[in-house]
Amino acid sequence: MSEIDPKFGPLTLSDLENRIQVKWDEYQATYTAFTVLHRIYMEIIGSATTLLDLEFFDVLDIVRERMTTYQADTRTAYRDTYMTWADAAGVEVPPDYFGPVE
Repeated sequence: MSEIDPKFGPLTLSDLENRIQVKWDEYQATYTAFTVLHRIYMEIIGSATTLLDLEFFDVLDIVRERMTTYQADTRTAYRDTYMTWADAAGVEVPPDYFGPVE
C-alpha cells in the first residue's frame, strides 16, 4: 500500500468511495436490463408470426447494441472512478484487477 495523497482528506476519499458505488450500481444494472431483454425475446420468439413481430426483433437488436455500448461506458466510468480513489487513497491496484490486461 502506498501513502495516502495528502491533498485528499477523509471527506474527499469518502465521496470518491460513494461515487465508486454509484458507478458500480450503474454498471451492474446493465446485466439486469440484458436479462429482461433476453426474457422478452425468448417469450416472443416462439409465437412470432407477423411482420410487426419481426420488426420488434429488429428493435430489440438495436436496443441490445446500444446497451452493449452503454455497458462498456459504465464499466469504463467505474474503473476510472475506482482508479481515482485508489490513487488518492494510496491503494495499489494489480494490473489485472479489472480483468485481463489488453
